[in-house]
Parts: sequence; structure tokens; C-alpha cells
Amino acid sequence: MDTRIAAGVLDHLRETGEIRCDLIAITWGLAGTRDVEYARRVARSLGWEWVHLPLDAERLWANIEEAALRGCETTPVHLHGMALVRELPGIDLVAAASYGDSVGRAEYSRKHITQLRPFHHLTRNWFRLLKEEVYRASLSEIQSDIRRYREIFPRQPGYPRNEIDQQVHYLRRKLNPCFSIITSRKPLYQMFASPEMFGPVWALSPEVRGDGIYQHMLGRIHPSLSQIPWARTGRSYVSLGTPRDDLPPLFHAYGRWLRGPLYNRLKQLVLSPAIEGLGIFNMHSLEVALEVNRRVARQDGATKMDEVAAWIASLSIFVERHGIRGVQASSGLGDRLRPWLVTPFEVAGLQFARRLVN
Repeated sequence: MDTRIAAGVLDHLRETGEIRCDLIAITWGLAGTRDVEYARRVARSLGWEWVHLPLDAERLWANIEEAALRGCETTPVHLHGMALVRELPGIDLVAAASYGDSVGRAEYSRKHITQLRPFHHLTRNWFRLLKEEVYRASLSEIQSDIRRYREIFPRQPGYPRNEIDQQVHYLRRKLNPCFSIITSRKPLYQMFASPEMFGPVWALSPEVRGDGIYQHMLGRIHPSLSQIPWARTGRSYVSLGTPRDDLPPLFHAYGRWLRGPLYNRLKQLVLSPAIEGLGIFNMHSLEVALEVNRRVARQDGATKMDEVAAWIASLSIFVERHGIRGVQASSGLGDRLRPWLVTPFEVAGLQFARRLVN
């Protein structure tokens, strides 16, 4: 919906003569899924050219290698078709709407700002993959980083502070490095990121920041776009009832690919001497988590372990390429006991599936 709003605004500006350019809709994903099909309908409704960039297992593997080239700042499952956009000819600039959920509808990872937890509570040693000593030292640095940013952007505790934390650490640090793939060749602008736009919105009460804002905007700038279903639900925006079609809701199958055709290559990198040589990971925990995830997870989308494994695979390539050596951290009591206390339950899959799918 964020991109649809952005497209409607751009088309309105072109119709009123405020901008003069050719507009092209670019969509990545599996053919026949909601995102791809609805994007095609949006482009057709506006009379725009439409470019479809397919995703598959090999594109995901290329993103694992791309992430390694760019310093492993984020997990490869967030890179999608950005490298393909980078190579498209005849594009003068790219307009994106990645900040739309957060600014437009006050939603972060599908949670409204009134439901956000304080950011410093969100750091975990997932599946105890890090050695205890490393995790404790890292946690201290993370908490210090959060405090420093709060001094720069002070807000009252509660949703104002939680929202700024999300903008700084989730959107700015997690998404911007991904889009640097495109900006290495083409200028890219985020349409919800202007202070003149988000300032008035942030001044509103959180109770009025939600789906209704987009519904109102579509009614004003391009009512026809509201007739195309919302990819999240398959229904008209903010309406109830059954989906209007049976299209698959997910535009990729990252989890299925990582646990299927890419698994052997992935496992070789995750359990490689390069990763073990860093001295910061519990290698047994890595091996167990990989295998249990492969056996238990059934969803097409990526689980938490899929995301972590894809990132570690990139890290392995990065470490090997640059000859990086680790500092052998000592193993604490928990590290030594974990294989004996946890592994039997994990192998049996006892309640572990829920953790794997977040």
C-alpha cells in the first residue's frame, strides 16, 4: 500500500504538470503472487510501463554473495531484487516508499506504535549461537549505542521514544544499507522521509495514525487504486470478508529455498572453518539449529534461523575473502552444558517450531 500511495501521488503530480517525466513501475517477486499481480494492475490502471524482476533460489544466493561484498551489514533476505534494479538501463532515479508503513500508518513490523516494546528489550542471543562471553560484551555495547542515540534524539518514554528507536536502529540501519545497492548506480529517494511530510504526521495523536490515512488519500488522489486488493489480505483496503482471489500472499520462498536447494551450500558456509575461526560462535548450536530448522519449519517464508543462517553464510564469504581472524572467546558453563541439556529436546522438535517461526 505504501508504494501504491507513492505511485498515486507521482501520477497526480504528472497529471497536474508539476513533474514531467516517464514513470515506470518496477516489481520484484514470484510471478502469480499478490504483490506482483496487484502491482501489475496498479501500473495498468495508471497507464505506466511495468517491469517485473523475478526472484528465485539463485537470486537469493547471489544476494548472499552481494551482502558479503558490502560488509554483511544486513541479512541477504532483505536484498530482494535490488541488484537487478541497479542494472536496469534508462532509469534516471528511483522513488521508493520503504518508510511508508512507519510514517504513513505508524506500523513497525506489523505492530502499531502503541504496541511497541522498548527497543533495549529486543536484543537476544537467538538459539544461543553466540558464546556467552561474546554476547554479554556485545550487549553492553548495544545498550550504550541505544543510550547515545537517545541523547541525540531525546523523547519521552513510551511510544515517542519507542518510535524514534525503531526509526534509528530498524529503518535507518537495517534498510538503508540494503538500498545502497541501488544507490551505487542510481539516485534513490524515499518518499516518506521528508521532514515536511513526517513532521506533521508525528504531531498527530497515535490513535488517528493508521489505515484510515491511506484510505483518505487514495480517495482524494486516485480512487481507482483503492479497487485493487491489498496484498496483505487479498481484500479491498481496510475491508473485511474473504479474499477476492486465491493468489499466494508471499512474493518469495526464501525459507523453502534455504532449507531446500540451497541447504548444502548454506550449511558448508555456516559451519566453515572461517566461521569457527572467529571464535565467537557456538558451533554445535549452529549445527543443531540449522538441522532442526530444516526438519521442522514448513513455511515458505524465512524463519528467524533462516535469516541468521543466510547472514552467517555471507559473513563466511567476507571473512575468507579478507583473511579475518578471530579472538578465541572462552566458553562459559552454559556454552559447555548446552549440547547435553538442550539438543535432545531440539532434535525432537519440542516446542521449538514456534520459536523458529518467530
